[in-house]
Amino acid sequence: MKERQLTSEPTLDASPAAQPGRVRAISARELMEMDFSNVPLNPHPYGEWLTASGDRVLFNRSYEPLWIKHPDGSVERADRNAWISDIVKERHFWFDWEHPNYSAVT
Repeated sequence: MKERQLTSEPTLDASPAAQPGRVRAISARELMEMDFSNVPLNPHPYGEWLTASGDRVLFNRSYEPLWIKHPDGSVERADRNAWISDIVKERHFWFDWEHPNYSAVT
């Protein structure tokens, strides 16, 4: 059996599969002190913006940017408070009446 190595750094996911060799449970105090300001409340993609610079930006139902894919293929997590000003096209993945939870097809 592989021995777990404890660290002093807290991790949100303390399962061994998340970070092999780095497992430590976090206390409620540590959890409350963590900064979650850039974590969107709704992480599920609702649509995509195409910008003038060629970036493709995934956004959620709150129209907060989630991820940005640049023309060179690189992907980065978006700052959810950032304002995307050069939108040239907007596309939704589904509308309320087509959502898989409400569709008669699914």
